[in-house]
Amino acid sequence: MKKSTIIIRDLTKSGEGVGSIDDKVIFVEKALPGEEVICEITAEKKNYSKGNLLHIIKSSNHRVDPPCPYFTECGGCQLQHADQDLSARIKRNQVVSALKKIAGIESPNVAEVFRSEDFYSYRNKITFPLLEVKGKKIIGFFKKKSHEIISIDSCMLHIPFADKVFRNLRNILLQSKVSFYNEEKHVGDLQHLVIRTSSYEQKVLVGIIGLKKPSKELIALAKQIATDPLVKGVVYGRKAKASNSIYPDSEELLEGEASLVEEILGVKVNISLLSFFQVNKKCAEKMYSAAFDMAALSKGAKVLDAYSGIGSFAIYLAKQGLFVTGIESFPKAVEDARINALNNGVIIDFIEDEVEKKVKSLANFDAVFINPPRKGVHKDVIDEISRLNPKKILYTSCDPATLARDIKLFSEQGYSFIKAIPFDLFPQTMHVETVGLMEKSGGL
Repeated sequence: MKKSTIIIRDLTKSGEGVGSIDDKVIFVEKALPGEEVICEITAEKKNYSKGNLLHIIKSSNHRVDPPCPYFTECGGCQLQHADQDLSARIKRNQVVSALKKIAGIESPNVAEVFRSEDFYSYRNKITFPLLEVKGKKIIGFFKKKSHEIISIDSCMLHIPFADKVFRNLRNILLQSKVSFYNEEKHVGDLQHLVIRTSSYEQKVLVGIIGLKKPSKELIALAKQIATDPLVKGVVYGRKAKASNSIYPDSEELLEGEASLVEEILGVKVNISLLSFFQVNKKCAEKMYSAAFDMAALSKGAKVLDAYSGIGSFAIYLAKQGLFVTGIESFPKAVEDARINALNNGVIIDFIEDEVEKKVKSLANFDAVFINPPRKGVHKDVIDEISRLNPKKILYTSCDPATLARDIKLFSEQGYSFIKAIPFDLFPQTMHVETVGLMEKSGGL
């Protein structure tokens, strides 16, 4: 294949270096901005090319040696070869670029990235696919842009004591008689292993996701897993059909307890296996505090927390003297949220429904907090939130592109973008979490 020398000027959202050959864009894995590299062209498309990094002629001052032995293959991390300064700059640039190009804001007010206290060892929830490949059971992660699984015996992003549990679990599962799913033959049972961690309790909740009723072997396996003093409970989730989703159609507690207790911003919350909770708790605390501070609300203000999850942020808001309504569609999360509010001595109206449906029947809020999934907010929701006429909208987003798109839609409804703060909730990856503030145009 052809070899070329190029200068890398940027990174894609997936972490590939971006350069050009004769005005044609080329993407090069593991290359960093500012580097001059020799690459081998591996694919020629009409509008771009792909290349493998062969040699670095001029290295970035921000390049570091990746500490993880799986980095070259695993698709979980994209930035282990970049130091924290470059990583923060890349993530802020994502937010600035999206607001300029998509929202049409010429000079967006974007703060420097708030950095995670932990650059590694921060994830409190981790999911491993379980597959049988060519007669061999494999536990690991998928390769980048591939459905090929690589065997993993440890993850450096995982909270250390939980990773110790994983290493033990891995051995138990591989040695067990319980089958893993074979995608080619469409046989076998177990598809995913989920480990959720509480730093407050120093315990983990183990989730095993499969396709069949719990067998005697699986029940015995759960008992064996639960002998680990760090394991609080073992939950089995059953899916009606095979898929890449970890969300089961039903759950059954096999051993111990079905939830963990965690503390965030002084709020103690029960967390079920698959209910939403930020994976980087320490950084999430700073993000939630920033969202509250940016809102600058007086006690007694009425607020809506859309996509409220297990209620941790809504409860925090209520403890600050605000009147809170929460909307969440995941039934188990709403169940957790109501228990959590009761345990924390606050009154919150948690509504189990799709935000798209329920927001139409609500009214009279001083501020709305939005924390939607990656796809962002449906236009109907933007229209209805605008109808509520809140003075301020605080939008927490895990995707700068959908954040910028929705800010533009809110601007068409009379809201002005004020400020955004990016947070590095996911170190070593290209993901960035952002809190954006919008205010009703014309002042308060």
